Amino acid sequence: MNFNKKKMGGDAFPNTERLDEAEYARITQMISAYLSDIDCKVAIPVEISDKDDLCRKRGKSRPYGDVDVIVGNQEGTDRMKIASGISDLLESSSDLLCNDKTISFLTKERYQVDLLFCSPEHVETLSAFKSNNDFGALLGHLLTPLEMKWSEKGLAIRLQINKLSGIGTFKSDFICSDQTRDICEFLGIPFSSLDGKTRMSSSEIFEILTSSRAYLPNQYSQKYKIKERRKRRPLSDDFFTRLEESEVDLETRNKERFQDDIIFLTFVKYTEGDIGYLDLIQFISGRFGKLEELNSQIKLISEQNNPKSDEKFGHHILKLWFPEIDHQNLGKILGKLKSKHSGSGPGEYKRWIDESSEEEIRSEVNTLIKNLIKETKN
Repeated sequence: MNFNKKKMGGDAFPNTERLDEAEYARITQMISAYLSDIDCKVAIPVEISDKDDLCRKRGKSRPYGDVDVIVGNQEGTDRMKIASGISDLLESSSDLLCNDKTISFLTKERYQVDLLFCSPEHVETLSAFKSNNDFGALLGHLLTPLEMKWSEKGLAIRLQINKLSGIGTFKSDFICSDQTRDICEFLGIPFSSLDGKTRMSSSEIFEILTSSRAYLPNQYSQKYKIKERRKRRPLSDDFFTRLEESEVDLETRNKERFQDDIIFLTFVKYTEGDIGYLDLIQFISGRFGKLEELNSQIKLISEQNNPKSDEKFGHHILKLWFPEIDHQNLGKILGKLKSKHSGSGPGEYKRWIDESSEEEIRSEVNTLIKNLIKETKN
């Protein structure tokens, strides 16, 4: 069996075959039984209940384009070995294609199988995200303007800290919760929509998403529709078609429904510019009992990457001395200084800073700048 790295999705393999309900059930049952025998946690994301009808409207007689299987395995387990075993079981007709945590192959009938690997504790949240086709992705589009993200690890804040010395902007995901019931309560959607078991219809999905606290029509603009995705994804296309054809004033309906709701009103205030980014993420984290943890993380990141104002010399001082020099060249100058004065170790550089006058340091920096200008010209 050969292993290759390649992008997943509709173009991963050419000339794949679609599956009907019976074939889909047969393949998923075989894979589930195999994984259970080797003590892997497994979940098969449920499909929307009217997928067959949506596909037939688009000229596809078989509703399943591929088979997604979520595999929860302990750290250190050989994922390639697991994938190879399933591939052999289904008499694969292709190499294994790898992309991050997903490994794909074709069965002998040319059905595409995508194995989505994660840690065992994330199987439920990943299953909730992948179930009911594009529901998780559509929900994610709603959350983006509100600085949130929905993934296999749960609901996260898109943490961004600006103006850090040496790195500029720090970006990370701050997990608020991996408890789907709490997440549903916060967003104002039924728990069944993220239980990973309940099949919803396209009309139910439309109603749930447009009735959630996160649905703000003025934010759900064209840029989140992803037109190319609509062409390939029946549920996404159906959702946006319903939006375009809806005779209900969804914005007014939600404002009436949530007129005294502090979560919804906070979302509105942020999108209208009445509160700032920090206010929003502190509010969200506080609703999940994570405010103190969030503030501690922000403080830690800031202290690690921003030198104290009373330090004798560093990137911040260099920038004050030579504001016309760009960030990249300032980094080169600091690197040359450290290399020259490190001696037997990093402590030597600090000792040189401590023992040198500002005039002496500036003199060395000026020399380095002149040399850098010469190198640039040459």
